[in-house]
Amino acid sequence: MTTDAVVIPGAAVEGRSWTEVLHEWVTTVDHKRIGVLYILYALMFIVIAGCEALVIRIQLMFPHNDFVSPQVFNRMFTMHGTTMIFFVAMPVLFGFSNYLVPLMIGARDMAFPRLNAFSFWLTALGGLLLYFSLLGGNGLYGAGNAPDVGWWAYAPLALKAFSPGHSSDYWTIALIVSGFGSVGMAINVIATILSMRCPGMHLGRMPLLVWLNLVMAAMLLIAITPLTAAQLMLLVDRYLGGHFFDTQAGGSAVLWMHFFWIFGHPEVYVLILPSFAFISEIVPVFSRKPMFGYPAMVAASVSIGFVSMSVWAHHMFTVGMNSYANSFFAITTMAVGIPTGIKIFNWLGTMWGGRIQLRTPMLFAIGFLFQFLIAGLTGIMMAAAPFDWQLGLSYFVVAHFHYVIVGGILFALFGAFYYWYPKVTGRMLLRRHAHPRAAGHAPPHLHLRARARLGHAELRRHHRRVHPGPRDFHLRGEPDRVVLPWGARGRRSLGCVDARVVDQLTAACVQLLDGSHRRQPPAALGPQAPRRSRQPLRVNP
Repeated sequence: MTTDAVVIPGAAVEGRSWTEVLHEWVTTVDHKRIGVLYILYALMFIVIAGCEALVIRIQLMFPHNDFVSPQVFNRMFTMHGTTMIFFVAMPVLFGFSNYLVPLMIGARDMAFPRLNAFSFWLTALGGLLLYFSLLGGNGLYGAGNAPDVGWWAYAPLALKAFSPGHSSDYWTIALIVSGFGSVGMAINVIATILSMRCPGMHLGRMPLLVWLNLVMAAMLLIAITPLTAAQLMLLVDRYLGGHFFDTQAGGSAVLWMHFFWIFGHPEVYVLILPSFAFISEIVPVFSRKPMFGYPAMVAASVSIGFVSMSVWAHHMFTVGMNSYANSFFAITTMAVGIPTGIKIFNWLGTMWGGRIQLRTPMLFAIGFLFQFLIAGLTGIMMAAAPFDWQLGLSYFVVAHFHYVIVGGILFALFGAFYYWYPKVTGRMLLRRHAHPRAAGHAPPHLHLRARARLGHAELRRHHRRVHPGPRDFHLRGEPDRVVLPWGARGRRSLGCVDARVVDQLTAACVQLLDGSHRRQPPAALGPQAPRRSRQPLRVNP
């Protein structure tokens, strides 16, 4: 029997048109394609949020800057925070969960494929609604106006009297819509993991990535509900005459803070747990060893899920809670560091004695361990109520939060991108392009270190202008922020090899910016008085 192919002269295979391809992607219920859509959606919004962050940093580069007006600064601050949390970090992690979880448990697809697609399009609609406020959210001057109430929208500043127009309504409705999408995603992940595992894969044999996504979905299902309820109460206050948060009519502004931070701080662990999952997959592979202490890692993951639901009010030490509440939330905040420390030691134990291969994902994992350790230590510092009273509204909190987001979540995401890119696309990345970026651990650390120094200088966050004292710390962070996307290659091109060179560059920037109009001290007349000695004064008996 012959196997020769029959060639038909003049016959050609017609490729599909772009409209057919677009229709397939828009109407898909395949978990892989939906995962890719989540990731592409997040990458689109991270460009927008990065431009907003750049505007904020240019405004804060030196004192008395008027690069943007106070109204624009508040809008950029609000849109940057909201976009990064709800429309960048959450969707990109949902994308990895969609793509990887069914493959790792041997399932053909998610438990509810149509609900999976519906959840994605709800999340996408939420992001578009938020940015449609630039066109339809008429503000105080009648023109388009983005929300300007901060990404937490503290009441009563988000009420009608202090936030006229409809910009805050777009913010509220966008989070409600995306919240329903997140709930659908969480239900789907839980149902898939609990009911669709292949034969023989009981809970004790699941990969750590699946365990951590299960805990993440359960936490998200609990945490998103108070936020959605608070958004509905805010709409009632603004349009139906409610007084939930109207302090002049018997409401409570602190009630909004409780509702928001019951979601807000577990949300940090919702974001960091999938990052832990990526590191737990990368470290054993490139250490050539199985994960050290698998049962302890599972127990630590579940413990983080339980304890982190009881730490939200450490964001509220300065609102006047009683000593019993302050003590309880201080203890729980410190306690959540115990299972997190177990994870760090288990990752180090996995690397200890292994044949470590410094491939690109492993370099990002090592950078994650260093940056996240600093993030955790600064969080333990903030758990002490007296310390938090002094620095709770300063740039120290900004440094701590961005150590978690950039040094923790972003580095883990970079490692995951490089690790699973061949699986998703069928192509290998060039190591000569990836290695310099993976080695660029110093720029984000130097930038965030400068922010921590600003916090110790008691520079208040959320302010449009800075006082002249700590300007050099602001400038010290800017070169590192510029080269952050390019890693070590960009750092070499700017000469930012270590902190000393960055300090020299900072001094040059200060002289360039205000050296021409800096007032010189008058020349002294007569002999100079000697400087006071720093030696302690001795009193003879």
